[in-house]
Amino acid sequence: FAVRGQELSLPIVVRVVDRFENAVGGVDVSFSLPGGEGVVQPATATTDLSGETSVAWTLGPTAGPQRLIADAGSASVDVDAVATEPPAALQPASTTNTTGTVAMPATAAPSVTVLDAQGAAVPGVAVAFEVTAGGGTIESAAPTTIGAPALDPIVSGPLVVLSNAEG
Repeated sequence: FAVRGQELSLPIVVRVVDRFENAVGGVDVSFSLPGGEGVVQPATATTDLSGETSVAWTLGPTAGPQRLIADAGSASVDVDAVATEPPAALQPASTTNTTGTVAMPATAAPSVTVLDAQGAAVPGVAVAFEVTAGGGTIESAAPTTIGAPALDPIVSGPLVVLSNAEG
């Protein structure tokens, strides 16, 4: 899953092997998008000594299933991805007011659910939490890719938290 029009978070890796499952280096692999949407970079890549090559895939602008085809001579493989709608809103998934003891983890960590324009939860969106006032720390302050709709950072100290969904 990735937001439509954005690059997948991990490269697409293709491995070329012979009939005995031995890696084959020096093979040109061509990548194409049969739907014509999106961008694959580079369009052709050569396998290394381990028989692998990789490309970056930016999904097309339309939400829904998308396909990348990798061709190496007579062999080919399809790679499928689903383009999602960009997040439209962050909804608190826990209380927005909590109290606790100074220098101790909060008793109820803030959490959010990322919603699309129709109000449905969107999994796999990077969300960053940031202290904006009051001091304190967030142990998982770096953007965290979530597989489930809600994200709970670990927090301590007095703080005001700002959440930001990328996309």
